[in-house]
Amino acid sequence: MLEGETPVARCRVLRLDGACYAYDAGTNALLEIDPVLADVLPLWGPLEADGVVERLRNRHAPPAVLAAIAEIETARAEEGLFAKERRPAPRPCPSCRSAAAYENGLRHLTLTLSEQCNLRCRYCLHGSGRSWVRPHRERAMPLETALAAVRYFAAHCRDAEAPAVSFYGGEPLLRLDLIQAVVAEARRHRDWPRLEFCVDTNGTLLDDEAVAFIAGEGLRLQVSLDGPPAVHDRHRRFRDGGPTHAVVMDGLAKLLDRSPEAAARLSVVVTLAPPYDLDSVMA
Repeated sequence: MLEGETPVARCRVLRLDGACYAYDAGTNALLEIDPVLADVLPLWGPLEADGVVERLRNRHAPPAVLAAIAEIETARAEEGLFAKERRPAPRPCPSCRSAAAYENGLRHLTLTLSEQCNLRCRYCLHGSGRSWVRPHRERAMPLETALAAVRYFAAHCRDAEAPAVSFYGGEPLLRLDLIQAVVAEARRHRDWPRLEFCVDTNGTLLDDEAVAFIAGEGLRLQVSLDGPPAVHDRHRRFRDGGPTHAVVMDGLAKLLDRSPEAAARLSVVVTLAPPYDLDSVMA
């Protein structure tokens, strides 16, 4: 049993900044719950209802405790939450049981090139200071590691339909040199499967060098763009607090001016954060 895990309901109760949460292992759901339910969850099961009421008498009124117990039972019956027993592990699919799938069927390699980012998005966990999330820091993947990883991937993806390598971060364009080295290594080996490359970027570092490289090598680009300036700039800010929307749009315009066909390799990731304005985001 994990520390903080309730003895019967397969969940962990967390308290953070005055709010209460329950992570339910059976459904992989993270729920915000009220303080009464947070206190009742660890007790309901080992104790009968009267015992839970008595244990929490100095903290919560008995009707509130009984209502929380009823809420747990309803959630179990209707939503499968707070299960009493651990669910059996799913059976592995045929490809997972096959050693050959790991020998020759790898399909996707993600390289986290840097843990640093030039943005401080207000909804980003990595800048939140949470003790359980790695922060933005000056750590980067060594060149030797990146090359070793892509060599291993190339040797084990020969049966894959469209093997792909993604560059991730932090912000991967902070290490354009690593991206260039990995792509050059793949292009140098004509006996390798044809690898598709994708850069997952915030779009603010699309300078002349990056644009020329991305266009020339036919890389895919996945750009974080939350909507029009009023929506995007609400949360997606530079480290000094400045807005980023105009810089992103200028970089994309530069790329499409240089290589109009790059539009077919461009996708956008939208993070919806309240208050929502879906119409303007869609437009």
